Amino acid sequence: MKGFLAFLYRYRVFFFFVFLELISFWLLVSYNNYYNAFFFNSSNQLAGSIQTTTQNTIDYVDLMKANEELAIENANLRKRIFNLESAIPTHGQYEDQFEVIPAKVVNNNFRRSANYITINKGASHGISPEMGVLSTQGAVGIVKSVSRNYATITSLLHQNLMVSSELKSTGTLCTTQWDAISPRESKVRFIPRHIPLREGDTVVTSGFNAIFPPGVVIGVIESFSLSDESAFYDATLELENDFTSLRYVNVVANKQKTEKDSLEAQYGQN
Repeated sequence: MKGFLAFLYRYRVFFFFVFLELISFWLLVSYNNYYNAFFFNSSNQLAGSIQTTTQNTIDYVDLMKANEELAIENANLRKRIFNLESAIPTHGQYEDQFEVIPAKVVNNNFRRSANYITINKGASHGISPEMGVLSTQGAVGIVKSVSRNYATITSLLHQNLMVSSELKSTGTLCTTQWDAISPRESKVRFIPRHIPLREGDTVVTSGFNAIFPPGVVIGVIESFSLSDESAFYDATLELENDFTSLRYVNVVANKQKTEKDSLEAQYGQN
């Protein structure tokens, strides 16, 4: 306490000067219309700027929460759609075949020939390898490996990933496989030459491998050619997903996959 009083006494002249300056400023603002208006306009502008910054910060935090809530809601809606589209009557009810788990992308590669995505959900959330991964636009990839709280996904932008697909217009089976050229395009293989093909035709998942639900959009035919000696089209697909800006995804668990794979393995169908 003595030290504080000594500090005040030592700088008493300075503090008295500041006090007089404040009094002068108050008198100037109070009794001069020009400076009064200038002061209050400036203070209102400063207060408005602080309030705007504060509100923007609050809105940003609320937006993150809203995005998470929307991701959960979207996952629930997708689950209902998948189960309605693939419903199997069981004792008068529909069997709940698909489970949808929302997740956030925490790492995403798209510049390599073998690209992977990391999400913030793992084994503790019910995720396991070989589950299909979707976004609100369409197919994203397949879960490769999981830890307790994270999972890596083999992206559709991976040269070795082949996705069982079909032309939506004709139901013709084909295969989507990336050619490592552009993150916005992929190749569609094994479309027979006798099938009528048009630019703009939609390619969707076939559902035959029990990883993806059937009918999930992969992209649309951007261009194609057919040589005289080839039995299949050389077709390029414009991917529905923009893999350079993925934020949230849905992991789809097919509860019947193990049963289907086990049965087909007995006859070498896998």
